[in-house]
Amino acid sequence: MMVSRCKVSATLCALALGVCSSLFAASPCLRPLIVGWDTWPPYHFKDEKGRMQGLAVEVLQALAKRVDCPLQFAQMPWKRTLNELAQGKADLAMEVLKTPERERTMLFSRAYRPSNVHFFVRKKDGRWSFNTLAELSKLGPVALGVSRGDSYGVALDQWLKTPPAGVIVDVAPTMAINLIKLQHGRVDLLLGDLLATQAAIYDLKLADELAPLAQEWPTQEAYFAFSRVSVSQPVFQAFQQALEDLIKDGTLKQIQQRYLVRRP
Repeated sequence: MMVSRCKVSATLCALALGVCSSLFAASPCLRPLIVGWDTWPPYHFKDEKGRMQGLAVEVLQALAKRVDCPLQFAQMPWKRTLNELAQGKADLAMEVLKTPERERTMLFSRAYRPSNVHFFVRKKDGRWSFNTLAELSKLGPVALGVSRGDSYGVALDQWLKTPPAGVIVDVAPTMAINLIKLQHGRVDLLLGDLLATQAAIYDLKLADELAPLAQEWPTQEAYFAFSRVSVSQPVFQAFQQALEDLIKDGTLKQIQQRYLVRRP
């Protein structure tokens, strides 16, 4: 009888262990993934109730739900996020542009949205009509506002490093300061990501005064970046597959549609 009970107990233990193993196997994540972020509407920000919101946040949360990986959002400056990804102190970042330097320390998802920048102007200033950087250079002198640390794509970044004689590049610490400079005529043009700059314009109640020029300047697609130090290949591949599925079933497009630029 004792032997029988032992056999039953062993069987139950084995079954229990099998159930536990299958539960853990369902998720490749052994702990919450730490997501570094800074306020950058409409891509990632907190609403008035302190909840994470934004296009990139919605996409990432949809992926995490499919992968069954919990997320832990940690607010920090952008440069610190990149440093902590390189060191494995953070696991994941949103809205990252791919560069050879970053690829040495980060794993990049497939792209989840195109990224375009525009030149923004004062609506009452109608002299700005150009389709190429060469045409812009001939309209000078031009004071052009950019935000510190922002990338505008390979071609524009290179052009900004050695601008032509008629173009003065004015670097501001934040987009809000840039927009106020533009409003008051302290810069003539402003370069900015279309959705992010539009969101800032609406927040500052400047939609009646400032607007983007129609010409789009493609930069680079946006990616999720995972730390090579702290994120395993199974976790990374699970997110890759989830993003593929999100694209195929139309969920990604539905999320993007909710963040279309509002026109005044």
